[in-house]
Amino acid sequence: MRGYRVFDVIEDRYSDKEFFIDKDGVLYIKDGIQLKKVDPSRYIVEEGTGFPDKNDKMIFEGDVLIRSSSILKQSFKNRIVFDKGCFCIRTQDIQTKEWINGDLGSYTEDESIAKYELVVIGNIHDNPELLEVTE
Repeated sequence: MRGYRVFDVIEDRYSDKEFFIDKDGVLYIKDGIQLKKVDPSRYIVEEGTGFPDKNDKMIFEGDVLIRSSSILKQSFKNRIVFDKGCFCIRTQDIQTKEWINGDLGSYTEDESIAKYELVVIGNIHDNPELLEVTE
């Protein structure tokens, strides 16, 4: 299940309210039995990738995760983004410290699962410090 979650910019937290998105991408909130169109600048919709992490937690756009390999003996801090029609793992380049995109699917296919473990460690709203460039 892919699903989505909604971050409320004013309340500075993920909302537990019920939202709906129409075919044109317009966001509505459920108010009793009615749907009310919402101010799009107040809410950030983050789509689920359909892929779980090592702990069976759904990975969402905006999540920060650790991608590690016991075979390669390396770990990388990553951010999930939606770019050019697909979910990507944005990885910090070890030498330049810049962020580059890689296709999330290439890390979640059966043969790659044995090479990499993905673990969600936070998200861009609750844990912005996780995005700081490390030296």
